[in-house]
Amino acid sequence: MLETIAPECAAIDVRYEFCDDELFPEERECLGVVVDKRLREFTTGRACARKAFRKLGIPPCPVRIGPQREPIWPMGIAGSITHCSGYCAAVVARSVDLSSIGIDAEENLPLCEGVLDVISSPQERTEIRTRGGSRLHWDRLLFSAKESVFKAWYSLANEWLDFSECTIQWSPSDDLKPVGEELFAGDFVAQLSRSWSKSSDAQSHFDGRFVFGKKHLATMVTLKRSTHDRLG
Repeated sequence: MLETIAPECAAIDVRYEFCDDELFPEERECLGVVVDKRLREFTTGRACARKAFRKLGIPPCPVRIGPQREPIWPMGIAGSITHCSGYCAAVVARSVDLSSIGIDAEENLPLCEGVLDVISSPQERTEIRTRGGSRLHWDRLLFSAKESVFKAWYSLANEWLDFSECTIQWSPSDDLKPVGEELFAGDFVAQLSRSWSKSSDAQSHFDGRFVFGKKHLATMVTLKRSTHDRLG
């Protein structure tokens, strides 16, 4: 799915089953003691990252865990990892092309009762009720979009956003485009209540894309490296 909405400068690897590949010692050490399910999710995410590295001509290297459980990418690389039942992916790009990447994949199912009220504004809930439909669960898509935004934000700001600090605006429903067999894609804009830095060109919004099929949906946010950043 995510490969249908990724920018050309990004490399992506996707797996539909979790694997038991070898981890680098540094990766296994930072993971600590975990249940088997978490170990396989982590291992598959790192396996996807290494294959994506190779597509960029980068040799395999460890992707350790940071203080907030975020992936620590090699110098000069931006990336993101996601996994859910039946789907795992990693997207990477050289930081001269993209400053930040955030991805999230979810099962295309309704959110558990009460979750939507926690993650959304009244305006967002009204929009979801207006759109309705059975082939795409917009409440789950909203959650996924905010997760992608949070990942992209964190790699820039090194701090978390609250759900209330991010408002998602969707492209019109009739703008959905087929991008594969039973796959459809659209766009969204995430308006933030604060920018990620005090720099004059720091954005207070992110542009994103989403894609969905019968079983899964996924979202992606990328921030291009600005001319100011290149010269700085």
